[in-house]
Amino acid sequence: MQHQSVSFTLLKMNNTEREVDIVVKVINAGIWTITTLLVLLLNAVCLIILPKVKGIHESTKVFLTCMTIGDFNLGVFYYLPMIGVAIAGGAWPFGAFCYVQALVIRQGLLMNMSSAVLITFDRYTAVVHPLRYVSLVTGWRAKIISFSIAALTTLYAFSFLLLELNHTQFNPILQICLIGENNLTTYLLTFTSGILMFVVLIAMYIKILKIASKHAVRIAAQQNPIAEKPLTPSRRSFTTIFIITSLLMIGYIPFSIISIMVSANIQPPWIIVNMTKVLLASVSWLNVMIYYVRNKEVRKTTQSFLQNIRQYCSCHE
Repeated sequence: MQHQSVSFTLLKMNNTEREVDIVVKVINAGIWTITTLLVLLLNAVCLIILPKVKGIHESTKVFLTCMTIGDFNLGVFYYLPMIGVAIAGGAWPFGAFCYVQALVIRQGLLMNMSSAVLITFDRYTAVVHPLRYVSLVTGWRAKIISFSIAALTTLYAFSFLLLELNHTQFNPILQICLIGENNLTTYLLTFTSGILMFVVLIAMYIKILKIASKHAVRIAAQQNPIAEKPLTPSRRSFTTIFIITSLLMIGYIPFSIISIMVSANIQPPWIIVNMTKVLLASVSWLNVMIYYVRNKEVRKTTQSFLQNIRQYCSCHE
């Protein structure tokens, strides 16, 4: 009788664990589904909207488009498979597609960081050298630079794959596909690069503030004393890029720290690992929201685009 009671208790505990496991899988899959849909939908709309937006310099559009394409690719090849991984309970269910995800993670994350640097430098040049900006940073040069960065980051990713003799594996702790067995050096490099990029960004932004303050003093001295307040040069576009890049660092740094810990054989809690990955993925759709909120022309073009879609749908009902 006692044996039957113990067996019943164990069976009940097993059933409870299975139910909890199912709930965790459903919640995790739901989070990744929502995140991935936001990334894919908003970046797809952004790719359609950006060429139509007026009031944004051609080079800025090129760099923004480059970052948006990078975010969309990460959505397809990195974040979308995470839904299947969540449903599978942390296992990789897509076979040889692991090679593709490993390459995209290695290339796409670096490409996004490079795009952020290019966008920041573009806005910095526009503010610090306004008279030479149009001739220095042309749309054609921006396209060449973007293509070169894309080619170099792709070559970088493939070189790692060749050096590792086509060896990719699914990391059960990070729950992503990686090139090679020990990625500690790569993670440390990514982390250091991110910190340096953020330091450079802060330095540029401080210089922008100093220049704007000097301009404000000069304008105030030349203005009519009757004027209510002095006009100050707009820093809105650079501030927008500052917010985007800061957000990028907020997403990348925690993920890099967790990756370094895993490479050093330190196993953080699963929930922390997943939170850092979702935070990183969320950067890819929050970028688009920042464009929309901070740029009047983007809002107008987006609203016009959505209005055209509604009219088209109404005509075909």
